[in-house]
Amino acid sequence: SSNVYTAVPAPELEEYLMQAFPSHQPACLETKQPLHVSFDLWYNVQHVDQAMTKRLEKTVHAAFSKVETGHGSSEEALVYDVEVKGEVLQEFHSIYDA
Repeated sequence: SSNVYTAVPAPELEEYLMQAFPSHQPACLETKQPLHVSFDLWYNVQHVDQAMTKRLEKTVHAAFSKVETGHGSSEEALVYDVEVKGEVLQEFHSIYDA
């Protein structure tokens, strides 16, 4: 089969994410130093069919905006911002309203 995705029941994925990533402390892009803020993360996992997944991927990709890190190293990970508004927000709403 050419399917590279594995279906995981939504409740199991939600529990795994809660255990693996219960919080997040962002860091400064320039200095890599942790910021003095931390976020508790909560997950709302929804099952999405393949057609809806493709639409969401296409919409999010179209909204990518590359972030300039200022270092210019080819070994650095590419960083993109995606504002969740307009068409991106509508696609997420369509998932939760389905």
